[in-house]
Amino acid sequence: VGSAKWKAPGVPYKVYHPSIQEPEQKLPIKGIVDGPAKYIPPNFRHQQYVEALRSGEYLGEDYPYNFLGRTMWSTRRYNAIYHPIPVDASSSTGILFHARLNVWSVEWYEQGKQRIRWFRAQYGFERAKRNAEDFRRSLV
Repeated sequence: VGSAKWKAPGVPYKVYHPSIQEPEQKLPIKGIVDGPAKYIPPNFRHQQYVEALRSGEYLGEDYPYNFLGRTMWSTRRYNAIYHPIPVDASSSTGILFHARLNVWSVEWYEQGKQRIRWFRAQYGFERAKRNAEDFRRSLV
């Protein structure tokens, strides 16, 4: 009855490791993410993500809750990821995002007239937002 709790002297404990899947049988994509000459080939970030999931290094932003069943998720009343403001809003005044046009606009008044300048988000959402905020700071 009590023998299952004891171990013999000199015999190591049995350690149970989680199952780790074998890496995919593909050539790894080489990339350079550090330094001045960065090179990130197509699917490089996806390969890093898959490898992180496989090795258990990264299990998701809200681990261990991402393993919960549908019934638990449907009754959940909060977000696992907290953002103080939405990504399409700016903390600076006079900066708005127009989703239909896919542009950030900066509005200000100059000599009693309303002025508007647009920053296109076609080539980068965060980049256009940052440029709009920098422009607004330069006006003040």
